[in-house]
Amino acid sequence: MTENKTDFSLINIGAPKFLENATSEPAKEIGRTLANLVWVVFSRVNMPIEKLRIKQAVSLKKFELEITEQLNNIPEENLLEPQLSIVGPALEATKYYIEEDEIRQMFAKLIGSSMDNRHSSQTHHSFVEIIKQMSPLDAQNLRSFGNMANKPIANYINHVQPSGSGPLQVNVYLENEDCNDLCQVAISISNLQRLGIVSLIFDGSYLNGLDIYKKHEEHDFYKSFKEMYQQANNTILPENYMPIRELGIEIQKGIISLTPLGEALKRVCID
Repeated sequence: MTENKTDFSLINIGAPKFLENATSEPAKEIGRTLANLVWVVFSRVNMPIEKLRIKQAVSLKKFELEITEQLNNIPEENLLEPQLSIVGPALEATKYYIEEDEIRQMFAKLIGSSMDNRHSSQTHHSFVEIIKQMSPLDAQNLRSFGNMANKPIANYINHVQPSGSGPLQVNVYLENEDCNDLCQVAISISNLQRLGIVSLIFDGSYLNGLDIYKKHEEHDFYKSFKEMYQQANNTILPENYMPIRELGIEIQKGIISLTPLGEALKRVCID
C-alpha cells in the first residue's frame, strides 16, 4: 500500500555558500553550526497545500540568500559562533514573518550582526521581540531616518476661537515617501514610541532650518481644512443666528528622535 505523504519539507540548507572559500576550520565549524540551527527550525515547517507551500518556499529561499549576503560581508577573522539566545529566537520568529520582506530582512541582518564581532556588542536580546511587534510600515518609517537622529513631526490642531483647541490629526510624519496615509503612519509612529524606538517632543521645541516643516503646510489634509475653515468664517449668517465661532487649523511643530535603543536597532537591523 502506497503511503500518502503531505509532510513537505520547505528548506534544505547545507553549509552556507559564504563558507565555500573559508580556509580556517573554526570558520567552517561556525558555518556548520548555523546551518544546523536553520535546519532544526525550518525543517518543521510543513505546508500540505501546494500553492502556499510553493509561495513560502520562495520566501524561505530569499531568507537564505539574505543571510548569506550578510555573512559574505563579514571577514573570516571577525566571524563569531552563532549566539543561540539571539539566532535561535530570530530563526523561530522568522517562520511567521517569512513573507513580509521588511521584517524578514531585519531578522537576517540581526543574525548577521550577531555573528560579526564588529557589531555584536550592539545587538540586544530584546531586538527579536521588538521586531516581532513591528509592521512593515514601522520598518519603513525607521529606515526613513537615513543618517539622521532627528526628524520633523507635527500635530494638526483644530483651533476654535474663543473656546479653545483640540487635536485634528496627531503624529503627522511625512518623511516616509512610500506611504501617504496619515492615519496609518500615525499608528506606526505611536507603536515605535511604545517600543522605545523613538521619542516625540511637542513642548515648543522644533527643528530650525528653512522649510523644514513646509511639507506639513503644503499637505492636502492641512490645506483642505484651512480652506474649509476660511469659507466657514466668511459665511454671512442671518441676524437671529448666534455669532459663529472663528475656526482655524494650526501646525504644532515637534521633533521625533531615535532613542539609543532605536539607533542601535536601526544600525543592526536596517542599515
